[in-house]
Order: sequence, then structure tokens, then C-alpha cells
Amino acid sequence: MAEQQLSVLIVGANGNLGRVITYECLKRPNFLVNILIRDLDKDSGLVEQVKNSGGKCFVGDVTNPESIKDCTKGVHTVISALNGDNRILLDGQKNLLDDALRNGVKRFVPSDFLVDIWNMNLGEHFFADQRLKFRQILDSSNIKALHITCGVFMETYMYLNREGFTYWGNIDQPIDLTAEEDVAKYLVAAVAKPERAGDLRIVGDEHSTREIVRIYNEVTGKNVEARCLGSVEDLIQTVNGMKNQGKLLEAVELGYAIPIFDGRGKIFDNDNDEFPEVDSLTFEAFLKKYHGKYQYPYSVNRSITRSLKDVEAF
Repeated sequence: MAEQQLSVLIVGANGNLGRVITYECLKRPNFLVNILIRDLDKDSGLVEQVKNSGGKCFVGDVTNPESIKDCTKGVHTVISALNGDNRILLDGQKNLLDDALRNGVKRFVPSDFLVDIWNMNLGEHFFADQRLKFRQILDSSNIKALHITCGVFMETYMYLNREGFTYWGNIDQPIDLTAEEDVAKYLVAAVAKPERAGDLRIVGDEHSTREIVRIYNEVTGKNVEARCLGSVEDLIQTVNGMKNQGKLLEAVELGYAIPIFDGRGKIFDNDNDEFPEVDSLTFEAFLKKYHGKYQYPYSVNRSITRSLKDVEAF
């Protein structure tokens, strides 16, 4: 018996993560893959593949509700791979959610994709606040939500440590690491189950900074050492100092390290076993596959600097 067709809409499909998710969805013969992007010319190859598979390519801006009107019509699951400031991740995702609710969408996957931030307090970190606030909005609606927690992208970790491995506090604090391609595989495997909702916690690998450096040296033949930059309290004070000095982008980037090194971001009881078909990369395999480099170009969304000054938490 053939599988029932499942229509999905990937929003932000030509961004780093969105592109990987879209290609993974296109591998599923029973998925009807649609995308919402702002620029058709940014990745013409992706657009062509979506159209050739029978899907639609919508051009719009989530911050402009009229430009995305009815993009969710006929869609079962919306997958948001957006990134940016509050205009995008709060107001924009709310506009997207409103359209989904009007059109009877069954499930909404918000742009979470972080360490376990769900026990953090509002006001601690800009990006965490975005996810925490939108989760409240989404979970209070009458649409099913699927929240993805995946630790640190291996690509991002390698980028942020491109000038040497650093840590705060305990060098043996475990860190959850997952390759972007594996995040996409687990997510799409979950989406393939039409009723799957709630929290999805996945981990590609887990290592402390000490172990990460050992593996890196074994794979590359180098002899680097990890540098301790102080205690976790020093890290918090550094982030607060950056905010006070107006170095908002730097404060946002470094703020991610707080839940990683104070242990609150650690994922326990992951859901990997729910998807035995996914054979995720270990950190060692990731380094060998990509020669110690991150797979996809990594860039921080600089647009956040335009709006962070207006964020009360900062």
C-alpha cells in the first residue's frame, strides 16, 4: 500500500540549514515539497528541483503578511528554518503561524535548533528569548508543534573554534554535537510520521572539550591544546560587559556558550532510538569526512545588530 502524500512547506529554504532540510525532504517520494524564500535567484538549482518534483516556490517576506498570504494552503506541515532578529523569529513566525491556522495546517515546526534552552529564564540570552517567547505563542494555539533540540551544530562549533579550542569552567563538561545533515535527517524522519509532535531531542555525538581536542589531534595529526578562558561566571560577566559596551553581536554570539558550559544546555534522554534508520556522524567521522572544516558556509545574521538595541532584555 502506497504511503499517503504529505505536503510540507520549508520556510527559509535557501539558508544554510533550510537548504539541507529541503534536499532531505526531496528524497522522500511521498513528500510534496514546497518552499518559501525571499530570492528565487539565490539558489536556482534548489528552486528547479522543487518545481521538477511538483512543488511550489513561493516568494515572500514573513515580516510582510500580505506577501505570504495563503502560502500554507494545502500544507500539512510547516517547517521554519528562519534565523534573525525579533522581526523575523517572533513577528515573522507569528505571521506564518496565523496563515497556517487560517489554512488548516496540522503541524508547525518552529526554528528552534539549539541546545536545550527550555529551562532558561527570559532575559538571559537574545536568541533563547526568541525561541522561548514563540514557543509560548505556538503551544497556546490549536496547531500541533514539533520542537527540535539538537545541541550545537558541528559546523558551527568548528567555525567558532576556528582559531583554537576554548572553554570556560570545566574542561570535562559534556557538549552535545550534531551535524547539520543529521539534524535534517532526524527532523524529516519525524515529519514523515504525520502525528509526531511535541519535543524531539537528538544528539549526533557527545564529547567534552578535552575529548574534542584529543579526537581533533588524532584525526589531523596536529598537537593543539584547549585554552581555558575563565570560569562560567567570568563568561557571564564578559557577555554582560559586551552588552553594556554596545557590542551586541559579540554578546549574542558568546552568550550561546553560557548554557553549554554551565551544563543547562545538555540534552538528556534523547530520541535517537526512535529513528534507527538514521546513522548519524560521530565527531570523529565528521572531521574525517570534511577534513576538520565545516561543511556549509557559516555566517551570523548581521541584521540582528539593527534591532538588538530595541530589545529590552539587552
